[in-house]
Amino acid sequence: MTDNNTNLYSISHLSTNILPSISKYILNDSDTENVLIKNYNLLVDKEIELDSSINKKTIDLVNNSIDTLNTHANNTNTLRIFLSNTAENQPWQQQDNIDLNKKPAWVLRIEGKVLGMDDVPFSSLIKKINIHFEKFDKESLNADEDDLSNDIEWDYLDNNNIQFNGLDIKRFGSQNRNIKINLELKNFNVSEYIQPVIEINKQNGINKKNGNLQDLINLLVDHILKHNLIDKNTGLIDLSKDTNLLDIAKLEDSSLATTSISLEDLVQVSTKHCLKPIEPIFFEYTLRVDKETTFGENCYDIIINDSSLNNTKTQAENSNYSHYLSELESIDSEINKLNLENNKLLANLNNNVIPKYSFFNELSTQGNPAEFLQKYIEQQCKVNKEIIAQDNGYLEDLVRRSQYYIKNEKELSEEIGLLLQSGKI
Repeated sequence: MTDNNTNLYSISHLSTNILPSISKYILNDSDTENVLIKNYNLLVDKEIELDSSINKKTIDLVNNSIDTLNTHANNTNTLRIFLSNTAENQPWQQQDNIDLNKKPAWVLRIEGKVLGMDDVPFSSLIKKINIHFEKFDKESLNADEDDLSNDIEWDYLDNNNIQFNGLDIKRFGSQNRNIKINLELKNFNVSEYIQPVIEINKQNGINKKNGNLQDLINLLVDHILKHNLIDKNTGLIDLSKDTNLLDIAKLEDSSLATTSISLEDLVQVSTKHCLKPIEPIFFEYTLRVDKETTFGENCYDIIINDSSLNNTKTQAENSNYSHYLSELESIDSEINKLNLENNKLLANLNNNVIPKYSFFNELSTQGNPAEFLQKYIEQQCKVNKEIIAQDNGYLEDLVRRSQYYIKNEKELSEEIGLLLQSGKI
């Protein structure tokens, strides 16, 4: 009798990926790796890889969602401006080798970037750049110097597709010049609120110090309704209940004695006095031609509030979300296919491997294996006789066309000849 250890595929040889409920049914009669085990291991490894990928994408989605919420909670950005200039062909640079064909010149460079948003070009934020030369005197011009009595301007054109992060302006000159640079930002239609409006926002848990006219009207109306500041009898706003609204009402007339005002009058006063005018952004700078470059010496940060910048960023994030979702959908589809394959493998295990394991397991546990085999053969004979006895289990025409008779025709002829000679048939 064959040793039990040679028939049963040791559990210790199986992959650790095999589930305990399945591993006991895995069986192999040879030393070669069981094909079912190999396929099952490949399937489990792939499933682990997919689970890891899904978990990573889920974490990315959560992190990106948090970033998006933080972006909407704070729409402010920082625009960093760099001012510098270089000098070339200056007398002190040429020293004794002065080339009359090379005029002394300077190049002014204005650069800008929104911190944390490298994909937003500086030119998309600027509507106009104006450079004014202060206290310029034509009589002070040296030979080959440009006339700087007129301002230098750059205007944004909607039909111009050229984008840049830095603007270079070159002129011929050999003297230091004091200039004033004015930047006019585009797409910024918000203004800073006066202090009473800021205090009203704080009462409502809003940390917002600027906005447009519509934002101002909305926050005042919401504040009045939220705190029940309208007198039901007169329909007027009771200013005695809110000192900030009283301060706003007195902006039109500081000697105002009444403690009530209509909503229409309050809105009119607010539109006139509650929005501070946007101050022009300007820089004072000295063009230096007595040194090679001033790069890195002048840097300015401007806090801006432009929802369009955040919209651009949000659109890019939404595009990434769509990409992640499409990847998850494709992974789900692949998981479904692998689950079907897994079911097929498990069905194959149930149909082929488990009965074999049950037989050898019972055989190895019997005290008298010969008696067990005898009973097993008798049971199988009964089963086979019952199958053969059934009409639908035996097809004579199918048996006649069996490959057995075709492959063994010679041997069958000899056997039939012997039977004929002996008179048995």
